[in-house]
Amino acid sequence: MRQKLERFALIHVLSRLPDRALVRIAGGKPVVFEGRTLNPLFQAMMYFNRTPKMERLPPAAARRVLARLVQVTQADELPMAAVHEERVPVQGGSIRVRCLTPPGLGARSPGIVWLHGGGHVIGDIDDSDRTVRYVATRTGCRLVNVEYRCAPEHKFPTPAEDCIAAYRWVLDNAERLGLEPSRLAVMGDSAGGNLAAVVSLAARDRGFALPAVQCLIYPVVDLRQLSKSLTTFGTGFGLTKPLIEWFARHYIRTDADRSDPLASPLLAESHAGLPPAIVTVAGFDPLHDEGVEYAEKLKEAGVPVTLVRHDDLTHAWVTMTATPPGRAAMDETCALVRRALSS
Repeated sequence: MRQKLERFALIHVLSRLPDRALVRIAGGKPVVFEGRTLNPLFQAMMYFNRTPKMERLPPAAARRVLARLVQVTQADELPMAAVHEERVPVQGGSIRVRCLTPPGLGARSPGIVWLHGGGHVIGDIDDSDRTVRYVATRTGCRLVNVEYRCAPEHKFPTPAEDCIAAYRWVLDNAERLGLEPSRLAVMGDSAGGNLAAVVSLAARDRGFALPAVQCLIYPVVDLRQLSKSLTTFGTGFGLTKPLIEWFARHYIRTDADRSDPLASPLLAESHAGLPPAIVTVAGFDPLHDEGVEYAEKLKEAGVPVTLVRHDDLTHAWVTMTATPPGRAAMDETCALVRRALSS
């Protein structure tokens, strides 16, 4: 509790300081790369970051670290008109989904299937609850938050297949859930962006209804880890290259899985016929380059793509809506999703 209060106070104080003071606190000069300048508040937050190195922890301990951290960095909980949970049948059991309805909606509305981040290893629908409440409110959509089973207890392809099953369940139950199936988005951040891309590929390849839009927020799309930004931003910006490999090692069964399109959607044989995409990248993120490459692949295949570059931010800004830069990035993303679902 003491650490939580200290982090909350630190973010509150830093958010009130002018940029010049933040830069002075965090080393005295701005962080600049190829014309991109790191947001001073994020620079200061990285400077004061004392989060344990998750790659040195067992998964259960890493999950507890994330649960404590997001309680401080996310925006306050927004009220919903209705919240209920259901069980979705999947191979070998069932998974939990949480269905949220923001205030002011009619009997039917557009919807979002949300897939949380966390490297396919950490995170759940409780950790992401305040985030999805924010998204539901800003987009004006009913939202289904999916608790897919995570690695290493459930390795690839289980998390991917869980998300595919959850999306199909939402399609099958759209009327009962108050959703318009023709205006359904699949959306997620980081590993959730990976899974949203995978769901879109599966919808095309397995012959069920495509999402109206796929929103991929700083997605991981190539588990081979070949991009330049993995090295350039691999330390000092929150998400590190060793942590990315820790996630991958827990997720995959063998190295051959890294080249499977259900794990690395960038490597799909074709990207033609996929739903329109919103792809966001952060300028100081190890995953920056593969996000840009995926957007380019989609565009080359004739898929309508909106690439949003948050050049001054780091990875994980979705979980930082307690800060003005995090809120602004989330608001911009939600506005794009809302527009895509209203057209």
